[in-house]
Amino acid sequence: MHELMFALAAMLPKEKILEDLKDALQDYMLFPDDKEKESNLQMNMALVTIHLRTKGSINEAMSLAKDMEDKEKKLSLFETSGN
Repeated sequence: MHELMFALAAMLPKEKILEDLKDALQDYMLFPDDKEKESNLQMNMALVTIHLRTKGSINEAMSLAKDMEDKEKKLSLFETSGN
């Protein structure tokens, strides 16, 4: 699932992502208690962050997604069952 979001963030033009972020922010400011608007804002912020981090490169996006997956696996080694 991460790979799809990372690929989308890399492939979309920066201007489109920023415009979508602006729209999501305006919607959220009008309806701050709306969880759907909050989720949409969070997703758009993530897309902007990924796009800027990867400089719009699909190869960089896939590399970043793999790095995150590897880190998640390593961190899961430290999780306990709660007992």
